Amino acid sequence: MAGQSEVELKASSKANQFEIRQLSEELKGLINARQNWLASTTYFMKQGNIYLNIDKTFKQEFKVLIEKLNHPQSAQVSLFRTEDNNKPTRVHDSRLKRILYMYPLHISEGFTNVHSEYPGTPGSICKEIGIGTCVVFQDQVFIDGALDSLLIGVPREDSGEIEHMEKGEKA
Repeated sequence: MAGQSEVELKASSKANQFEIRQLSEELKGLINARQNWLASTTYFMKQGNIYLNIDKTFKQEFKVLIEKLNHPQSAQVSLFRTEDNNKPTRVHDSRLKRILYMYPLHISEGFTNVHSEYPGTPGSICKEIGIGTCVVFQDQVFIDGALDSLLIGVPREDSGEIEHMEKGEKA
């Protein structure tokens, strides 16, 4: 492919491919309206290397956003938080049967990086993400920094084009 380095071509294999898409202005507004709630909620429990929201109130707080994202009924929705502990956080589908859509909701620094492999691994691609983006992936990504994010897992057989996003940049 013209314009891509050998490293980028290697990283675009199915095993570690991800795509960054932009959300509509309407959806960005819905996310921005919930920033105070995100800053104040503390109901997270460590599970693996991320913290999952365990009281499920986020589903009511983000009900309109989740509905407008228009994922199929079979989708699994969770809210998670990562910490900035100088160690990248792996986000993955343990069942490897879903397409994952990660919607950053709050990033203390305003932006963070997502990697296709552990940072520094040969062939790993790094892209900057912020509020109003969506990272679409199948296997895993590594987050370099602290963020709160909706993670929506859609069974592969139910996944299709999601209308609320513009086609994005593949990494």
